[in-house]
Amino acid sequence: KYMGDYQSNIRRRATNELTDAIFDPALKHEILKDEVYCQIIKQLTDNGHQASESRGWE
Repeated sequence: KYMGDYQSNIRRRATNELTDAIFDPALKHEILKDEVYCQIIKQLTDNGHQASESRGWE
């Protein structure tokens, strides 16, 4: 949703709401940090949409 790869029927949310939903659990639970990191890198690696990849690096 944040990077624009997929459409969502959920109301539009502020950028910080989306990033908080990703990073807050990882900050609260040590075991999630590596998983969040790996998923972000996976989404950024060889992403076929330049605009989406650029947004991911913001």
